[in-house]
This record gives sequence, structure tokens and C-alpha cells, in this order.
Amino acid sequence: MRAFARCVSGLRAVCRGLLLVSPAAIWQSLSSGPSSGIHLLGLTWRAHLATGKHCLLPVVDIWEVIPVSDGRVELPTRPSMSSSLGGMVLSAAEAVSLALLARNSSPRCILEIGTASGGTTRLLALNAPDAVVHTLDLPPRETKTLLQGTDAGFIESRTVGAAFAGTAEAARIVQHFGDSAEFDFGSIQGGVDLAFIDGSHSYEYVRSDTEKVLSVMAEDGIIVWHDYGGGVALGYGVTEYLAEIQRHLGVCLIRGTSLGVARLGRERRAGRLPRSRSRESDIT
Repeated sequence: MRAFARCVSGLRAVCRGLLLVSPAAIWQSLSSGPSSGIHLLGLTWRAHLATGKHCLLPVVDIWEVIPVSDGRVELPTRPSMSSSLGGMVLSAAEAVSLALLARNSSPRCILEIGTASGGTTRLLALNAPDAVVHTLDLPPRETKTLLQGTDAGFIESRTVGAAFAGTAEAARIVQHFGDSAEFDFGSIQGGVDLAFIDGSHSYEYVRSDTEKVLSVMAEDGIIVWHDYGGGVALGYGVTEYLAEIQRHLGVCLIRGTSLGVARLGRERRAGRLPRSRSRESDIT
């Protein structure tokens, strides 16, 4: 009986795995090679784990965050950036969710922390045609960070802004360079209506980025964090930090993604975030 039970359990695991093989991952594998497909499968699996029984955030559908009056989205596909769906490091579900938020919140000012190749930057610009998109990344040849960071290999290999260079959307994209821990966010004119935090994923940076972004958000702005559910082994602290501030900002997880989201109101924007416990090695 035990052997039979283990067999059934194994079959269930295989079935769950097959269900996670999304059309986007299959297409990426066929068009751009297996490494790109594996990357998308990893994102899908992470989202699956994040929305499971151990999820510390309320799980919502996108229309529970904002009314969806326009369901059209544009994805930033480009032949030269086909290796990662137009330069994005998002799953298909995450790209569509972020595009719907941008299109239906009608932002005038968008702030992104973590430009990388700029695929997500262009996604935001495509779906918010009246917005100026401010995006921040370390200078191209800079690899050191002020706080304890993550993704050292990714930082070294990035080509900042390549996905939107030479496109029509580039005219509405303002590229900023600097470390988000010391960048002057007050230099961005006007309240930020939509913010996307996807820079370094360490606890220290997610905390710092969130606190700095809150200081420039519009009263009814929306903040989105990427990589909720990311691995502790990689040094990611997104899950831990969002769980800490959930009740203060009303952070939720968009179903089927690793996107945490909070829609601010006057009381939430003015409210104090909890004092985070001290962490070792705040400064590298």
C-alpha cells in the first residue's frame, strides 16, 4: 500500500508539473532555446508555490485590485530581444497583469526600480500611452551596491535599456542611473501613480526601495513588487518584507504570479511602516 501511495503521489507531482508547462514556455524553448524556456518555467513554478497554502498574503485576481475597463494589452516583442520575450524577465501571466494595471490605472507618472534590459520598462510605456516612465538602474559598468544586494551575475551581464532603445516609446522613458539606496527620488517631478519595484531582491533593498517609493507616491497610487516567493537561498527577502508590511499597506498577491501589489489610500500612504528588526551586514 505504501508503494502504491508513493506511486500515486508521484503521478500527481508529474501532472502538476505538466500543468505548469505553459504555452509561453514552450514557445520560448522552440524559438529561443531551452535556457529561456526553463527560465519561464521557473517563474511559473515560483508563482505556483507562492500562491499555495503557505502564502502569507491574500491572493486576489487582477480585477480586485483595479476595475478592468480595457482588457487590451501590448507586449514588447522585438526580434532582437526574442530570448526573453522582448527583454522582460516576467512570466506571461505577470506581463499581462502588469500591463492591465498600467492600462487601467491611467497613470501620468510611472517609476520602475531595476531597468535591466528595459523590457518591462517598455511594457509599462506601451500600456500607459499618456505616462512618463522613470526607470532607475546602476550605471552600466557598476556592480557594487551600497546595501547587501543580490543577483550579482545578472548585474554584470545586463545591457541597460537595450529593449527600448530606438523604439517610439523611448521618447517617454527617462533613464536614471544610481544606487536606489542613495538616489534622490525627490528629483522625479509630480506624484508617482504606479511604481514597480524589481531591483535588488535582498530584504535590505526591498525595505529601502519601498520606503523611498512611498515618499513620492500619489495619494491613490499603486505599488507592485516582483518575485514574491523568491528563494531564500538566493538572498531574496521580498517574501519576508511584504509579509511584514501586509497589514499596513494591504499588500496582496496577484493570482498565478509572483507580483505583490498594494493600492494606496490616504490612510495607508500616511501610515507608518513597522520598524524592521535589525539585520546583519546592512552595508557591504
